Amino acid sequence: DGDAGEEGAPAEGDKEADTELVEKAEPTPADLFQPMEGVFDPEKKRFYAEVGELLIAMSHRGATRHLQLTVQLVGHDQKYMKSVDNDVPAIRNGLLIFFNQQEFERVNTYEGRESLRRETLVRINQIIGATAEDRVADVYFTDYITQ
Repeated sequence: DGDAGEEGAPAEGDKEADTELVEKAEPTPADLFQPMEGVFDPEKKRFYAEVGELLIAMSHRGATRHLQLTVQLVGHDQKYMKSVDNDVPAIRNGLLIFFNQQEFERVNTYEGRESLRRETLVRINQIIGATAEDRVADVYFTDYITQ
């Protein structure tokens, strides 16, 4: 009869629902690089702090591979983001250790890069002792090279 078996479940043969599921299963690169939900607010002013360029050597199948990236932080409170500048040495140290623990296969894909960006935000906020009110809202990799 074409009705859904469970409330909210698509009916059998519902081509629109089937298409929607397929679309969600295969994100495009543009879908991956979105601001952090619930943290970054595009309507608010943005203030930046630069962590700078990092070069990480990684072992990959018996060879040395490299990840080179430049990290920028964004937040919505100017005073807080200026204070983050004082923590850049601790942030750099923590990120070097964190990035060195990553697998090259992972950081060399779009999905891996976005996952790494999200984990980097969490790691940075842990390093600086962020709170719900005072925290870095998002992280940008303004340069990202794997070789």
